[in-house]
Amino acid sequence: MRVRHLVFCFQDPVHLCIKIRNRLLYQSASMMIGNREISVSILFDLINNQSKLIHGLVKTEVRPNDKKNFGSCVKISSDDVLSALDDISGSYTIQLYLRLLRSIILAYIERSTSSTID
Repeated sequence: MRVRHLVFCFQDPVHLCIKIRNRLLYQSASMMIGNREISVSILFDLINNQSKLIHGLVKTEVRPNDKKNFGSCVKISSDDVLSALDDISGSYTIQLYLRLLRSIILAYIERSTSSTID
């Protein structure tokens, strides 16, 4: 009789976040949630039309030149960026995508996140 072995394969959370960020930033790839497209152009609109003091982003953080930039993952999914996106029409899908990224950071990377339930 054949013995079955259970194998788990996973990546560390930093590399997972970087993969999610890079997938978003590549212009040649298109992603959809339902029938709506997730577009990085909304982040460029945010940078071009609102003060950096509101969102804290610069153009270099939404260009995939540095493929291993974890700091960019943290910045593009920050609470300030998500709040600023609330005011932009058509930003719902990118907000969902960035909230997914933010959730991974909070759950697996952020040291101040509590592991106990009150």
